[in-house]
Amino acid sequence: MAVTKRRRVEYIAVISGILVAMLLMGSFFIKSIQNLLLDEIEESLTEVAEHSAVAVDNKMTGRLEILRSISDFEINKDSKMNLNQKIAEITQEFGNAGFVHIGISDEDGNAVLDDGRMDYIGNQVYFQRAKDGKSNISDSIVDNFGEEKNIVVFASPIYEDDKFAGVVFGTDKTEKLIDLVMDIYNGENRETLILEKNGMIIANDSEKIKNNMNFFMEIYEKTDREQYEKLYDLIHSGKAGSGEYVVSEIDKITGIAPIKNTNGWCILIISPVEKVMQKANKVLLMTTAVGFALILFVILAITYFYFFNKRYMEEKYFASIAKKRLKESNSQLKVKDEFIANFSHEIRTPMNVIVGMTYFLKKTELTREQSNYIQKIEISTTLLLGIINDILDLSKIREGKLKLHKQKFTIREVVQMIDDIFSSRIHAKNLEWKIVNHIEEDMDVLGDKQRLLQIIVNIVNNAYKFTEVGSIELSVKKLSENSTDIEFLFSIKDTGIGIAQDNKRRLFLPFEQVEEAMTKAYEGTGLGLSICNCFVKLMNGNIWVESELGSGSDFRFTVRLEKMKNREELDCETHSEILVKEPKPAHVLLVEDNDINAEIAGMLLAELGIQYEWAKDGQQAIEMCKNHEVDYYDLILMDIHMPKMNGYDAAQYIREKLKGSYPIVALTATLIDHELVKKGKGIDGCLLKPFSAVEFKKMVLRYIEKQ
Repeated sequence: MAVTKRRRVEYIAVISGILVAMLLMGSFFIKSIQNLLLDEIEESLTEVAEHSAVAVDNKMTGRLEILRSISDFEINKDSKMNLNQKIAEITQEFGNAGFVHIGISDEDGNAVLDDGRMDYIGNQVYFQRAKDGKSNISDSIVDNFGEEKNIVVFASPIYEDDKFAGVVFGTDKTEKLIDLVMDIYNGENRETLILEKNGMIIANDSEKIKNNMNFFMEIYEKTDREQYEKLYDLIHSGKAGSGEYVVSEIDKITGIAPIKNTNGWCILIISPVEKVMQKANKVLLMTTAVGFALILFVILAITYFYFFNKRYMEEKYFASIAKKRLKESNSQLKVKDEFIANFSHEIRTPMNVIVGMTYFLKKTELTREQSNYIQKIEISTTLLLGIINDILDLSKIREGKLKLHKQKFTIREVVQMIDDIFSSRIHAKNLEWKIVNHIEEDMDVLGDKQRLLQIIVNIVNNAYKFTEVGSIELSVKKLSENSTDIEFLFSIKDTGIGIAQDNKRRLFLPFEQVEEAMTKAYEGTGLGLSICNCFVKLMNGNIWVESELGSGSDFRFTVRLEKMKNREELDCETHSEILVKEPKPAHVLLVEDNDINAEIAGMLLAELGIQYEWAKDGQQAIEMCKNHEVDYYDLILMDIHMPKMNGYDAAQYIREKLKGSYPIVALTATLIDHELVKKGKGIDGCLLKPFSAVEFKKMVLRYIEKQ
């Protein structure tokens, strides 16, 4: 007894240490990912700035080419014509050539514009440059030629008998350059500035910023000196890049690119840091929280079996599993940089172990109490996988790729699973738990059982979180029925805090919760009800809530499920029917780098009486294929992510180099790339981990029968 107590204390200390390490590493992980996201945003803004600068340069260069063509117009070289006559001929021939105004001057700088106004431009820099023989673009000029806004002047020299005879010039508003940039990209939460080399703002798309303000003076006071100097040097360097600054108490990030053929102009594409990071932070925090919650669940589950079930604690087999699971959980924490990309793979692989070992555990001699524990583990494992799928489902929903997976089940099965999950939790909170099932008969229906469970679990879980006194009630009844399907109405009613009227419309939006204060008091991602809404719509139903603040809530939804006339209508996926099939003699090659997953697959093959060989990576699989004649194997079960050589490359080598025609099926925790299958990379099919024994056996028998 003392030994057991000491072990319990030691184990609790280890778990506490792991939790502290998880929190520290989680904080470091989130900060690292945020820095990576900022780097990507800076690169994106710089790229947009470069494209915009090229577009502006092309537009301005094109305008200059037009003026060069006009300067070669024969009328300009006729000394007998005065300026008014020449501008009249030019406008008759070319119009205003796309400029706001077009004009011509003599060699002394006396000028006439297309609207008849006269001006003297001999003291202007662009005139002097043209006089030196250079077609050029001026810096920004304010209210020259009567314009109300900043303009830029394009100038090209006129020669008569190789002698300077004047200048053809055109004016344009700098704001048109901003319009050109806006045509290139539709930048949500972005601002665009065009600066002269001295920092003067000559064009922008913001209502809060005025032209002719000095950018450097605006940001100098609030911006960190190091960031300011970096930004100042970059703008004066004539190179593209990015930087950060503060203006009006707002941190901003900008991409910068120089505009060629100007006197040091540059373009800035700007975004507020808070706005561009807000949505990314929500997804990042949610993903991290779910990942750590899953790891914590695994640790607590192992703790439960280790300390509260003496029989299994003494068995080395389960002790070995517990140590390996802890090792896998710790190893997942170390893979920080690839956590998000490999989220599904890293979680589904150990989930496959839990599903597989639970299946074989059920086949041992168990007491009624132990069988009940195993049943709850199976249910919770299914729902835990549903939480993982919530993350993947969200991206599928946005891409329009989410599909339902139909199977046969009864409404009573679903209600019973909900009762098994929540009954003890709700009673432990001193709440009354009611189930009102108006479905009298055990009618078989066809639909997505897992997604229906996810809907009910999400809503009941919300009721549990927001109810401190009173009761929670789940009811279900049949609304309508026709020859093909049945419409069901589900209701989850609680006596909790309720919802204000103006907050109801936000309930079913992604990442939304009703109040900031409530977000702090009750944990949650705000994702569940949004996904519930999508699932309900896929099942041809509706979801709504009846609630008042302080008076509880009643969430209701309808779904339509296909009707089954009799139990033989669907090819039933039962274990007994699979075992009735007598498989033909076959040889299977199992390629799997995970020892426990390989053990599970091997035990399932052994139950079917099928001989198999095991390779730990793609390279070893190729060597084993070479050691036998072509098509010796009837089936290859191939993992995708393996050391030395992955499953894709191994399958392609076997097909192209060894000319193997036997089917190759991926057993993977990664969503298979169907494009690679279409392009003939060697993979014939896929079974996604975690898989059930029934799914595995059906797949194996199907491919062997084809052979």
